[in-house]
Amino acid sequence: MKESIKMLVKNKYFARVTIIFLLNYTANNLCNGAAVFYASYILGNSAYFGLLAVGMTVPVILLLPTVPGLVKRFGRCKVMTVGMMIQVAAFAFVFFIARDFVTVMIGMIMIGVGRSAVASNQFALVVDVIDYGKWKTGIRLNGITNSITSFGMKVGTGLGAASVGWILAAGAYAPNTTQSPQAELAIRAAFALAPMILAAINMIITMRCKIDKEQETVLADLKERRKQA
Repeated sequence: MKESIKMLVKNKYFARVTIIFLLNYTANNLCNGAAVFYASYILGNSAYFGLLAVGMTVPVILLLPTVPGLVKRFGRCKVMTVGMMIQVAAFAFVFFIARDFVTVMIGMIMIGVGRSAVASNQFALVVDVIDYGKWKTGIRLNGITNSITSFGMKVGTGLGAASVGWILAAGAYAPNTTQSPQAELAIRAAFALAPMILAAINMIITMRCKIDKEQETVLADLKERRKQA
């Protein structure tokens, strides 16, 4: 374990991909967890909750088949950066502009479009990081790399769910009653503002990720090493 961790530290992309998982899952679960409160108290109809979820999910399903072609043409990190950028813009639209069900649904659909560019690529990025680690250290750390990124997923999921409660408590939310302006702001912040900030941080990380440019050299060198072995 000690030797594996030392080798992981030498992989400059390992920490970045772990943070991407952590922030992405925190943002997604914040938005998803706050959606029922947003539907009930901001839009005034709890039945809208299911439609909001559909608005975010359907674009991911429909657009996932197009992602490999985009990655082949532009590179994985660029596609992820654009996906994060779309999410940031969509969350900003929902928080600052949208005030009715129709405009919020437009925002949800755009969030789903952004998620489609991130959903599959974040897992493929782990494979790229493993390849880079093998190239850098000579050791392929499949298990521990996947397990620690999985740790980022689980912690992010927990933080996202817990943060909904923390933000609502800070806004003095009270269930089953008309909410104060402060509580409404907290609901809107949990649903859109906090996820927007997390997506913006992730966008900066993926924007600075240069693994695509190095991947061709990494794979060619690994192929040559296998031949020599």
